[in-house]
Amino acid sequence: MFRKRKKSEQLGVFQNQILFLLKYRSMYGYELLEVLNKKGWRTSTGSLYPTLKKLEEKGYIKTFESSQLRGPKKRKNYILTIKGLDYLQRNFFYDLTKDIFMTKLYINPFQEVVNNLTPYFNRGGLVLDLLNHVDPKAILNHLLKGNIPKNIKFMKIYEFYNLIKENKMNMWSQILLYFPFSMTYRDFGGSPVERYQELFNHIKNFLIDDGKLWITDTEWIKSHFLVDALTFLATGDTKQIAYTFDEIKSLLLSIDFKNITKVSSKNGILIISADK
Repeated sequence: MFRKRKKSEQLGVFQNQILFLLKYRSMYGYELLEVLNKKGWRTSTGSLYPTLKKLEEKGYIKTFESSQLRGPKKRKNYILTIKGLDYLQRNFFYDLTKDIFMTKLYINPFQEVVNNLTPYFNRGGLVLDLLNHVDPKAILNHLLKGNIPKNIKFMKIYEFYNLIKENKMNMWSQILLYFPFSMTYRDFGGSPVERYQELFNHIKNFLIDDGKLWITDTEWIKSHFLVDALTFLATGDTKQIAYTFDEIKSLLLSIDFKNITKVSSKNGILIISADK
C-alpha cells in the first residue's frame, strides 16, 4: 500500500509576502509596515502583528533584539528561520534542472564554470547561495553528475550572515559567489551598490591572506531576455538581473580586492576571479 505524500503547508498571500521581504534582510515591525504600504498592501499594525505572531508560532520566523532603540527599549527585529527559507525555496523557487529547454539554455552554459573552477575547488572552498532563482548546488550536481568534491561547503547567504553575527564563521582559502540570476529589488531604500559592497567586504574578512574570490554570473547580453521576463514575473520587483564585468570590477575595487580578472565570458556566462 502506498503512503500518501504529506502536503507542505500553504500560507496565505499576505504571509508569503512577509516571508519574501524577510528573505533579503531582517526588519522590525514598523519597517515591514512601511515597506508593505509602499508596495500597495494598505495594511495596519492590527493586521501585521497578529500575522507575524502566527508565523513565529509556526516556526517560519523568529525575533531578536537589535541594537536600535525604540524609546528605552531595544527594537524587536524579525528574521527568517531555516524552515522559512525552505518553505520559500520549496514553493516558489523554480528548479531549472527539471526543464530540458531551460537546462539547455541556462544550465549547460555553466559547464564552463565547472571546467575552470574544478581544479581549484578540489582544494576545498565555500559556495555562497544568494537565494536567487537558481540553486548552485543543484547546478553543480547536474554538471558534475553527482560528483561534487566533498570539501566544498554550500551555504545560504542567510546562514553566512547568521554565522557572522554569532562570531562562528570560518576562514576560507576561496569563496565562490554564485549570482544567477542577480536581482536588484525596489523593496528597500538605499543603494544596491552599498548592499553588494557590504557583502564583498564580509567575504574579504573571511578569506585567508592569499585567499581568492570567484564570482560567476550571467553576463548582461540581449539573449538573456527570457531570464529577465522570468524573474520579473516571479517577483514583480526586478530592476536589474545581471551585471557587466566593469560594474562588478568597480565594486570589488571599492573593497580593495586585487588582480581582478575576467576568467571567461563564454556562452554568456561571466567568471571573475579576485585576490584578497
